[in-house]
Amino acid sequence: MKKYIWIAVLFWGWTLSSYADSPVGFGLKGGICISEQNYSANDFEPWNNFVGPTAGVFSDFHLLDFLSLQLEVNYAQKGSSGPIGSLSYSNFPGVTGIANYSATFDYLEIPLLVRFQIQLNKDWTGYFLAGPAVSFLLNETDSIALLNSPAFATTPLSRNDTVNYPSTDWQFYLGMGVEYRGFILEVRSGIGLTPETTYQDGISMENSSSSIQLGYRLF
Repeated sequence: MKKYIWIAVLFWGWTLSSYADSPVGFGLKGGICISEQNYSANDFEPWNNFVGPTAGVFSDFHLLDFLSLQLEVNYAQKGSSGPIGSLSYSNFPGVTGIANYSATFDYLEIPLLVRFQIQLNKDWTGYFLAGPAVSFLLNETDSIALLNSPAFATTPLSRNDTVNYPSTDWQFYLGMGVEYRGFILEVRSGIGLTPETTYQDGISMENSSSSIQLGYRLF
């Protein structure tokens, strides 16, 4: 299904390019995603914030001078990392000990946002964003590096664990940005709306994230 989403994105951009004089805008964005995952199990605390890349395309539909709808398709890497106490890991049979653990989630994210814009002067526009986003999980990888084992510390164990996580995740985003002659600087923060449950001991996890992005409006 995900390959059809990418085909739709390419068709979307090609179609919009023929409407450069219309109230429809199109552009590119990219930056960093700073995520936090809250787990229900005390053994999985404290976690460090996870920093990963994010990039994608956006299209906004101008309804009024101050109001637009903005649809995006983004790649976003989220995750968590931190120490785990002395225990065994059911997803790594036979491995015990104190370890640093990391989980990396690759998502295809589709936000639908309401954009409130203010024309500051001829060249500068300020705006606020708010709205939901649905994310489709492309890949999830677990990695551990045992602190009491030099071999595992230098060569962490990794395992693809995608099938054990829900395929979709929902967040609600709030953000703000400025635009100067097509160049965009934007920050946003997302609140997790969907608790996810792994197969391991019924542990639940919820995503939340923030991002800092640069972009350019093609038209």
